[in-house]
Amino acid sequence: MLKRFETLETPFYYYDLDILENTLKALTKESAKYNFHVHYALKANANNEILEIIKQYGLGADCVSGNEVLKA
Repeated sequence: MLKRFETLETPFYYYDLDILENTLKALTKESAKYNFHVHYALKANANNEILEIIKQYGLGADCVSGNEVLKA
């Protein structure tokens, strides 16, 4: 484990936003080839900052609850 994380209280969530953006770029590029519209399942992660980044790439929202619809 990286030393900088050893003193943090848990639960702790670390998001590598560079990896997320690179993944979203590849996803949108490849899905456009087939005219697919990808939807992100909010149940996977409903962190507001993460959702905002996903929204910037034009993904739709897959929601199963009223709260997820409101968040989307």
